[in-house]
Amino acid sequence: MRIMDRRWIYFIFALFSSVPLSSALPSLKISSALSPMGFSSQLGSVLSRRKRVAGIVSQYTFDIEISFPNASLLDDLKQYVKSLSYPIALDTSIATKVLAINVTTVCSRSGSNSQCSCENGYTWSGNVCRNYTSCMASSSRCTCINETPPTGTYCQRNTAKKIKMSLRIMEEFSDVLKDLSSPMSKNYTSRIESAFDDSYGSLPGYLYAVVTGFRPGSIVVEYTINADAVNSSVLQAANAKVEANLSKSYPLATPAIQNVIEGQSNLSVLPVNIFVGDKVSLLCTVNSATTNVMWYFNGTQKITSTAQFQITNITTSSTSESNLVINGMATNNAGNYKCIFENSSDVYSVDTNITVASITMTGPDSVQVTCNNTDYNLVTCSTDGNINSLSLTCSSEPNKGVFNRSKLCSPATCWNYMVQANQYQCTDGMTVTYTCTCFTSHEAKVSKAIRVTYLKPVSQLTLIPAEGFLNISEGQSIWLVCQSSKAVSDIIWNFSGTINTTVQNTFISYYALNFTSVLFIPSAVTSWQGTFHCSSKSLAAQSTQKSVTVVRLIPSSQIDISPVETFYERGTATNFSCCGSDMSNYTATLQLSVGATKRTTAMKLNGTCFSQTYNCADCGNYTGFCTIKNSLNDTVISRPMKVTLRKQELIKCQDPPGIGALGDIITVPCSADNINLTGNKSYSCTLTGWELKLPNNCVLQSLNRLAIDVVNLTGPAGTELLPSYVANLSTTVTTEKENITSQPSNIITVVNILQQVEKSTTTVPQAVMQNFLETVNVVVDDASKKAWQEMNDSTERSTQLLESVEKFARKLQIDNGDNISITNNSNVQLAGIVSNPFRNYAETFSFTQGNNLSGSVLIPQTSVSQMRANTSIITVAYATLKDILQNTSTEFVNGLVMTTVLSTSVPTNFKILMNFKKSNQTLDDLKCVFWNLKTNNWDNTGCRGLNDDSNASCECDHLTSFSILMSYKPVINLILDYITYIGLAISIISLLICITIEGLIWKSVTKNKTSYMRHVCLMNIAVSLLLADIWFIIGAAITTLLKSEATNVANTNACVAAIFFTHFFYLSLFFWMLTMGLILFYRLVYVLHDMSKSRMMTIAFTMGYGCPLLIAIITIAVTQSSKTYMNGNACWLNYSDSKAFVAFVLPALTIVLVNFIILAVVIVKLLRPSVGDKPKKEDKSTLIHIGKSIAILTPLLGLTWGFGIATIIAPEEIWVLGIFSALNSLQGLFILLFGCLLDKKVRDSLLSRFSLSRWSSQQTKTSHVTSSDNQIPKGIFNIFAKKGAYNISSAQRSSSSETPSNSYSLLT
Repeated sequence: MRIMDRRWIYFIFALFSSVPLSSALPSLKISSALSPMGFSSQLGSVLSRRKRVAGIVSQYTFDIEISFPNASLLDDLKQYVKSLSYPIALDTSIATKVLAINVTTVCSRSGSNSQCSCENGYTWSGNVCRNYTSCMASSSRCTCINETPPTGTYCQRNTAKKIKMSLRIMEEFSDVLKDLSSPMSKNYTSRIESAFDDSYGSLPGYLYAVVTGFRPGSIVVEYTINADAVNSSVLQAANAKVEANLSKSYPLATPAIQNVIEGQSNLSVLPVNIFVGDKVSLLCTVNSATTNVMWYFNGTQKITSTAQFQITNITTSSTSESNLVINGMATNNAGNYKCIFENSSDVYSVDTNITVASITMTGPDSVQVTCNNTDYNLVTCSTDGNINSLSLTCSSEPNKGVFNRSKLCSPATCWNYMVQANQYQCTDGMTVTYTCTCFTSHEAKVSKAIRVTYLKPVSQLTLIPAEGFLNISEGQSIWLVCQSSKAVSDIIWNFSGTINTTVQNTFISYYALNFTSVLFIPSAVTSWQGTFHCSSKSLAAQSTQKSVTVVRLIPSSQIDISPVETFYERGTATNFSCCGSDMSNYTATLQLSVGATKRTTAMKLNGTCFSQTYNCADCGNYTGFCTIKNSLNDTVISRPMKVTLRKQELIKCQDPPGIGALGDIITVPCSADNINLTGNKSYSCTLTGWELKLPNNCVLQSLNRLAIDVVNLTGPAGTELLPSYVANLSTTVTTEKENITSQPSNIITVVNILQQVEKSTTTVPQAVMQNFLETVNVVVDDASKKAWQEMNDSTERSTQLLESVEKFARKLQIDNGDNISITNNSNVQLAGIVSNPFRNYAETFSFTQGNNLSGSVLIPQTSVSQMRANTSIITVAYATLKDILQNTSTEFVNGLVMTTVLSTSVPTNFKILMNFKKSNQTLDDLKCVFWNLKTNNWDNTGCRGLNDDSNASCECDHLTSFSILMSYKPVINLILDYITYIGLAISIISLLICITIEGLIWKSVTKNKTSYMRHVCLMNIAVSLLLADIWFIIGAAITTLLKSEATNVANTNACVAAIFFTHFFYLSLFFWMLTMGLILFYRLVYVLHDMSKSRMMTIAFTMGYGCPLLIAIITIAVTQSSKTYMNGNACWLNYSDSKAFVAFVLPALTIVLVNFIILAVVIVKLLRPSVGDKPKKEDKSTLIHIGKSIAILTPLLGLTWGFGIATIIAPEEIWVLGIFSALNSLQGLFILLFGCLLDKKVRDSLLSRFSLSRWSSQQTKTSHVTSSDNQIPKGIFNIFAKKGAYNISSAQRSSSSETPSNSYSLLT
């Protein structure tokens, strides 16, 4: 390194050329041969003269060109310039400083070739860049040229901005374009960049525009403009020049050029750490509404939806979202992913780089494990990614109860799976295959199988754990292992305590592979306190004894808390209590959660309750808990007690049961009002005070005690306690039948008890079964039907009941000979036999309950003979369960429910025949079904049926609970669909025409009050029918969706809305028809009475829309809360459960009846004999007028709906349904014809409106015609043109004042 000093600085100043010294310093002339020191003196004098100008500081920039005979000097100069500290004073005698020295341009020559390159931060000007060719090895255009420019031309500081754009050429994309070095790419690039230079050259500070790549989408050219920042109008003008220039050579899209906007779209990747096999989600969002979204891999490879790549796009009014899901991520899927949103003018681009880590499983294929409590490493899972994103698990086949776990390596770069066994857990030579899987939570996984051989088992009968006592709290488990030295099958467990007995087999599991018997009691009761030991007769051995102490710990569900949910006023105390049947030998504390703080205070025992009064002045809303502790320090926490602060001015309800504001709900123990009840009930604060909310969960204390005591059946004396317990249960339930059948919570408690009783035993004596069925008989009684309906989870509870009876019946012991019969119950009967391979199984059941239902069961001898010896066949028949188990909206359980079970497995090629008496003889579509205990629904798999007049026969190939589902045979005929939809289309079009006509001629046909009201009714009839038809079609479409997606909440809510509006508008149609009928009646009967137009309009709209709206709202409010508004999956009112359909049928038929009466009155009025008319002529005229009246009034006043009565009388007759469908679906056409087109006044007004004929206007002139006039209009649709006393077809005078003496036009 050469030593450099300040003389280099002077030398630099002496050699500048691009900014001549004469221009920079006018009085100074320097030649290129000046020495550095000579220049110093001259420069100093000049600068000294500049300094004498007071208050002026001048700053100069000099371009200095230096030539080096040796290129290495350039590096020395650069290094020296970088090492300087600025500013630098040139001379101590003058105030001249060098602020900065920057190397901008470096030129070099090799032979005849020369290159000039720019240093970092500098670039050639646009003119230089375009006039000279770029260096081949240059990384960026305009930073290196292949010639030396004229003296004084140097690189400039780069202030240009990069503007990204895209150009779309409507030509087919070729993969060759992905390589920018390919001839095709170069050809496109050369021509396009030339056009860019011509068009963008006028941009301020323009340097160049360069093509950065091609991508599919026709051919999308991505390019970058390097120029100073410009406004959008200037850039758009330049873009237009580009399009004009390139359109001569290429077909361009419209628009061809789009702005590429970066930084305004987001791209998130899940998971963050990605492994081979993962399912990866890339979510791209932008705050712009665009539907054109593209994904690219590594810049040019367009991604489309395939089995591996799935793209989902969502666009709203303001945002766009695209989700790319990559299934089974592979290493070759690592790279750059770009998401592009396009609209007409902009392209929003965002990309991200994804790396994919591998997962490696290493370890031996087999390993030997010595049973000495030593850890053995089975497998290691490692990765080059984040180890914390992986999990390692292993499962064994057969399953081994040894100690195993996953453990992080040290350092934490992998997972190890360890296995450890003791001498009691394995057998010498025992082999187990472990399947180990290293996986992520996003589907990536690698598996490996390891064969493990266990060595050196124990050689004695040992009880594990052997040492010490086992002290547990009630509800905790007892787990003991008896290890044998060799394979034996006669290990038994003995218990000594309240009784000495052998432990039931339901608590014992034997593992022959490792000679182990395991005693597991999942929830111990206090009666299990005693000693346990195992023994084997074949070994003549007995283990040591294990002493077990079981201390009572009250379950949380048995703690009665007070308050449950209450309110308090600041400054008042709240009394907390937690009660149980026996609270001795416990301690309790009250824990309060006040905000983020916890407060604890001891509670005092008073009788069977722990209590504490607490006054919290600064609590606000808080929650309390009782923590109950037994002698083992095991604790149980009560349910929360919620206390809410209420300001005094808000309190509207007072004690009892507490204070509260309007709308507050307070929950109190049921025992507060009735000591015979437990559970809770709620009150709501209303304007009238506290109001009880139903249903509540109050339970009879007698039932609750039985529910508490049922756990004793799982104790060692459970078999001995079972008969007395079930007898007590039957007595209690029978005695309290009225209370139990009226309260859902009592029924639920009984069902839970029956479920626990069934699980507690393996054999059932006949006397126990008798009491069990007596209990069931009460909970399925007819009186309980309402309680079952009010139950929130009635289907689940009824399934539990049916399953409990079914399983209990399988355990029944038939002692009296070979058969059993329990038929003294009103709702449930049982019959059964011990199978005889030479006989059929046949039983018959008959009930006085439920429409005198009966049924029979037959299992042929061919099926009985295949059963195991001494197999019990039991059938239980239910008369009333049909009303409890779930029915559909169209299918009903129409007979007995009969459950048939075997004490052994069902043989192959099995057949059972059943006969059912129908409960409802009018139902005719049969389906033989069984109650599927897994799906909680009726299922017809494996069953066939035969239907006759009063009975139904079924044949099934399996056993469970059977019945028959029946419905009215559906009328399926495409003709009715075609009639309905074609008629509705015609009706909608007709109504639109009618409304249009009414709007055009409104003024000309409403010149008097009666005519005005008639057309108001007609217009509203048309509008109501139009909207009703539209909502009918919408409902039909939603019904189709519900058939395929019955659980879709959105579809269900839309269906409810469609039902409401269809119901409302059809009712509006009827009520407007009624309004028109009443106006006709009023004008015909009360001729001399007059009513103002405003009053008539008020009555009409109140009746036309108010009444239907009220009916529709009441209907949905009453039925929707119980989910009985819809008719199954059909978007129409329910007619089987809630009878909501009556809310339509009753008003409709009533209106039809009223309109029939009005029609009869009109006809009677028309039939009045006129003075002077001849009989024959009079009869003829009367018949004509009757026909005209019926022909016009029937469609207008909705009398065609009366034809629906025929569909009730003959529901299966296609022709009846066809006529009904045609008449009603074409009502819109009828209204158009009879209400508009066939009304002479309407026709004349319409013709006058369009000036098609002038003579028609003369027909509308009014005249007063007396009863003696003979010039009666002859129009066929003028129904009131009868000669004589009633000449009321003439329009009254076009005047705003109407009097009773005027003649009235009823329908014009």
